[in-house]
Amino acid sequence: SVADVNRLVRAAFAGDVAGRVYENERRFDLVVRLDEAARRDIDDVRHLLVPTASGTQVPLYQVADVTVEEGPNQIQREDAKRRIIVAFNTRGRDVQSIVEEMQQRTEKGLRLPAGYFIRYGGQFENLMEARQRLMIAVPLALLLILTMLYFAFGSLRYGLLIFSAIPLSAIGGILSLWLRDMPFSISAGVGFIALFGVAVLNGIVLLSEFNRLTGEEGLSPMDAVLTGTRNRLRPVLMTAAVASLGFLPMALSQSAGAEVQRPLATVVIGGLVTATLLTLFLLPGLYLLFVRRRRPPVTTAAILLLPLLMAGQAQAQPLAGTPASTDRILGIAERRNPSVANNRRLDVYWLELAAHPVDLPRTQAGIEYGNINSFNRDTRLFIGQGLQLPAVYARNRDLYRAGLLSNQAHSRLRMHEVRHEARTLCIALMAMQERDALLRRLDTVYARSAAAAELRFRTGETGRLAKASSEAYAGQIRLQRGQLREDAAILQQRLSLLLDTAVAWLPEPEEPRLPPAGLASADLSPSQPQLAYMDAVTGTRRSQVGIERSRLSPDINLGYSNLSIIGWQSPDGVAQQYYGAGDRFGIFQLSMGLPLFNGAARAKIRAAEVEAEVAALERDRTERELQGRLLEARAALRKHSAALEWYRGQGLREAEVLEADATAGLSAGSLSYAEWALLMDQAVRIRLGGLDALDAVRKTLADISFITGKD
Repeated sequence: SVADVNRLVRAAFAGDVAGRVYENERRFDLVVRLDEAARRDIDDVRHLLVPTASGTQVPLYQVADVTVEEGPNQIQREDAKRRIIVAFNTRGRDVQSIVEEMQQRTEKGLRLPAGYFIRYGGQFENLMEARQRLMIAVPLALLLILTMLYFAFGSLRYGLLIFSAIPLSAIGGILSLWLRDMPFSISAGVGFIALFGVAVLNGIVLLSEFNRLTGEEGLSPMDAVLTGTRNRLRPVLMTAAVASLGFLPMALSQSAGAEVQRPLATVVIGGLVTATLLTLFLLPGLYLLFVRRRRPPVTTAAILLLPLLMAGQAQAQPLAGTPASTDRILGIAERRNPSVANNRRLDVYWLELAAHPVDLPRTQAGIEYGNINSFNRDTRLFIGQGLQLPAVYARNRDLYRAGLLSNQAHSRLRMHEVRHEARTLCIALMAMQERDALLRRLDTVYARSAAAAELRFRTGETGRLAKASSEAYAGQIRLQRGQLREDAAILQQRLSLLLDTAVAWLPEPEEPRLPPAGLASADLSPSQPQLAYMDAVTGTRRSQVGIERSRLSPDINLGYSNLSIIGWQSPDGVAQQYYGAGDRFGIFQLSMGLPLFNGAARAKIRAAEVEAEVAALERDRTERELQGRLLEARAALRKHSAALEWYRGQGLREAEVLEADATAGLSAGSLSYAEWALLMDQAVRIRLGGLDALDAVRKTLADISFITGKD
């Protein structure tokens, strides 16, 4: 039949399924067809053996005419237009370059009839569509990044500043594609979007640190840039390294799908390298250009050499500190000191206790089974709850509230102590700055005198003793300056630890405020922190007395029992009725625990009352001690104020006269070097006495402020 012949030809030349092959859970068709050598030309078709119904086989050419004829072609249409498809695959080149080359050749060497045109589809058409989507996705992604930066910093200026990392990262991405000889593809475009996000993240890390240092730490923009870049160097490098190392296997991949992975990973790795380096160099300089107002502009060379300046600053100015007013330093101490923060955190502990003052004992529940009422086996279920009088829970609440007030008072006391300690360190650093200024001035004077003595010694006008004496004075001044710098560094370290910062603070010298009326009427503040804390402790002790009194209150126990009474019973006293296990009898119970033996409880009450009394007495003793210290401080302030007034008036004039006469006499030759040194030493002692008096006034004022509790 015709069907048999068609099936034979199809199986011989196209192949037909003869069975299935199984490998575990997978199935494959077993296809058979002629060997390639037996299906090359039309004669192979003619000589195919066709089986008949009788079992014999005849060649195909005996039952059919086998010839080559032109048949109708399949006509494909699209949008009511006839279409012919020419398909091919590419290898070793990108699709876009091949299509561009084909377009050039067809425009030159192919003349199409009217109404005919060429359209390129397949992967090239997908590329064009994806590129159009990228033309929307990339600007939208950049706009979203800028919007989020604006909301993060609340300033479009800062957003644009961080946005500068995007072109810096794009440079590296384009360069890495060029170095690896890769064309721009859709996966590369997606890589650029991912790259922009990571590059912006590094900018956020740096700029957030700059703003924190200028805001919370009070640093200048330059100091914030130097400190912040040094602090955030490792996080920035870590962010870039993690992303780069994560994409490295994709960049080196040679497996299936590598043509999509390699461009994406190459863009991210190359862009992060340039973005990280350029961000660390350029972003700090751009930040200075953005935030500096009414200051000399930062030059391009300064921006490019900023990392080198960071390394050299510590050597050029080893004692340079961050200038700040005393009030500003005290404010930072209040916000950042760890002990103050820990005390504030304990408020949550007492608030939680005060929110739940009712502490009920555990509920008792159980079951009994056995010969409870008779030889029958009965069951009994019971539940009980212990309670205390409402006054007991009220006393618990009062104790927790007293604990909260005591902790808050302790926090204020600790803050008061931290402020006093910080103020004392600031006063000591002010005194060191003023003493250092005097020593610098003396260093110049004695250096000149040493040079003059050296010249006179060479000319024979003076002996070796005057030369040695002048050099000794100059050496002592330099030694004192070195010691002063070391002492100042130690105090700066203590102040930094107290403020929980890494900044070397340098308080600006300020004149002591001496309001006479205020000093005359200075007294202990009603809210003096130390007394307020001892009042709170006394209140806590008294609340503890109430807790101990609660031990004399009776305990209340509520309970309920449900049991069976199996057997014959007489409910009315006459008739007998049988009750089984399903018949239940309920019992309510109310009992009280009376503290009949309360000797120990009363002893604890008396002990708690003694503790409260001791706390009150200690508070009174502390108040008297503070009053005595305040009287001593007032007397010391009057003494130091009088000394400061003399040094700043008559003493300063005498020192200037001594220095002028000594310098004039030495220049005129009427004074020897020993006489000049003696006069200069007297003038220096007067000036140092003035500085000591000023330092004493500042310290005494700080002590009065601490004692009275009036900051």
